[in-house]
Amino acid sequence: MAEKTFVVEEPATPTPEPEAPPMNIIQCIAAISDSAGALAPESKPGVPFPFRGVDGTVNHFAPYLNKYGVVVLPTVLSHDLSSREIGPSKVLKTSKVLVQFTFYAPDMTSVTVTTAGLADDYSDRGAAQAQSVAYRIALLQTFHAPTQMMEPEQSSSVGAGNDTAAAPDTVKADNSVAAQQRAQIGALIKATDNPYDGEMVNALGDELTGKSRAAWMSSASDLKKVVAAINAGQVATAAVAA
Repeated sequence: MAEKTFVVEEPATPTPEPEAPPMNIIQCIAAISDSAGALAPESKPGVPFPFRGVDGTVNHFAPYLNKYGVVVLPTVLSHDLSSREIGPSKVLKTSKVLVQFTFYAPDMTSVTVTTAGLADDYSDRGAAQAQSVAYRIALLQTFHAPTQMMEPEQSSSVGAGNDTAAAPDTVKADNSVAAQQRAQIGALIKATDNPYDGEMVNALGDELTGKSRAAWMSSASDLKKVVAAINAGQVATAAVAA
């Protein structure tokens, strides 16, 4: 009787899935911009208007830069330092820098962004502060971070050409005037012959309006009251008592 021969078949080796090619720097920027989303302004003590600061901006984008493997390398192109006397024993130093930031993707493609930074300081920190300002601007502009995200129904309405989602002209005008008033307050604080600082202005605005700081800082009429009070030399009751 003939012996039977058994053939053991080896299991087929699965074909590996092709790896997706790494994203280039433009794709990484688009992905980070979409993932990071909006960065709202913040209010800080001593500052008479909400803004997006260095720490908040870096903390907002850092996780997404790490996630997509984007590395940022700075190059200081120029640094101008000037100083002026403020009073009998104070010297204010102003640093102006021009910094080039190169954004590298994992595939080594890159883009460069050049921004300026300006900072005043009484010690030796002006250059570092000015570079931080330049980096904040580079991040905000490169990833075009909005201050708030539109609701889905708003974005669809705008995309369809529906004007109902747009702000009324009166609201736009009020926002524009409010921005001018905030800029005027900032200029008054920086004036060498003005005794006000940010904390004094904040306290004055709180007392005059009886509103939250975020509320009166966004109101053109309330800001107008604060500007008038500053020009009249008025200070908050708490400051006078102190």
